[in-house]
Amino acid sequence: MSEFAISEDGTRIGYDQYGEGPAVVLVGGAMQFRGFDPNTVEMAKLLAGKGFTVLNFDRRGRGESAEAPSFSLKDNIDDLATLIDIAGGKAALFGSSSGGSISLAAAARAYPSRSWRSGRLP
Repeated sequence: MSEFAISEDGTRIGYDQYGEGPAVVLVGGAMQFRGFDPNTVEMAKLLAGKGFTVLNFDRRGRGESAEAPSFSLKDNIDDLATLIDIAGGKAALFGSSSGGSISLAAAARAYPSRSWRSGRLP
């Protein structure tokens, strides 16, 4: 059953939540949404069965998420931050296609001083 969150700019974001445990947020590509992507739904259910809380959402303007006045990278990261807050403030991200780029940008925003930026891995 769909649940809904409200992003920082007021955009309604539709998502499904599965399981209990450490959180994983699935970030789909530009052409994906939950009703069109049974493989990601199956992955969410499998991860939930392994002890994770999984949030699978429709990016703004797709599926059950509302159209929005802006679709910038910042907006997408804000949507993701809203879902991470719902998940308890901390989550692993799994992004496919452009969702991978959004996930990387969100991680860089959350951890801007990490040593990987200078080429040194922790």
